Amino acid sequence: MAPQLVSLEEARALGLGKTPPKSGVSEFETEKAALKAFGIDLAEDHLEGYKYKPERSFAIERDTNLVKRPWDLPIIDQLGKDHVAICKDYETWDNPEFHLEIREGIAYCTLNRPDANNAMNDGIGGGLHDACRILRERLDVRIVVFTGNGRMFCAGGDPKSFQAAQRQAGAIGADGAGAQGPPPGVVIAQSGRMLIEGNKMSAAGFARDMYSMATLPQFTI
Repeated sequence: MAPQLVSLEEARALGLGKTPPKSGVSEFETEKAALKAFGIDLAEDHLEGYKYKPERSFAIERDTNLVKRPWDLPIIDQLGKDHVAICKDYETWDNPEFHLEIREGIAYCTLNRPDANNAMNDGIGGGLHDACRILRERLDVRIVVFTGNGRMFCAGGDPKSFQAAQRQAGAIGADGAGAQGPPPGVVIAQSGRMLIEGNKMSAAGFARDMYSMATLPQFTI
């Protein structure tokens, strides 16, 4: 059976195309009143008998206008809350593994672990996060230069950090030379959960920092 189209007058009577009220009467009450005009009276228990029922009470229905949709929030906010990793602001910057210098409208961000080929660790990762957070609010800075001391910009992830995670899970010995044998099942379960959640948090934080770096308002080199 083909769907039946309503006229413009019927649609208006049903409240279609109207902006839900921002306060006072809820959206449900508005629709209930519109249906009543057509002779349809919804009882309070009209959902009885259905397998699925909303958890909220229709008497206190929340206006859907107040619900934040994904496209209403900036992507960077969806990737996680902002926070101070190491340094709160430029004036008190003190991170020996990630230098931040601002002069004459240009910010210089320097990775400073030349002996480790500037491999990512907590110092560099925290510095990148803090620098992007600070520079996003610095309207006086027009250009941001990312560079690294030593023979390369960044070697990627720090293998020592990966070894520390493996050591915590019991996959390698204390000296990192080889396996120490399978740990007890309870230890495996606990360490496994910790590693999984830690990896999720690290991945989410890294994704947020990369997006923050790529969307800085300044011209980036």
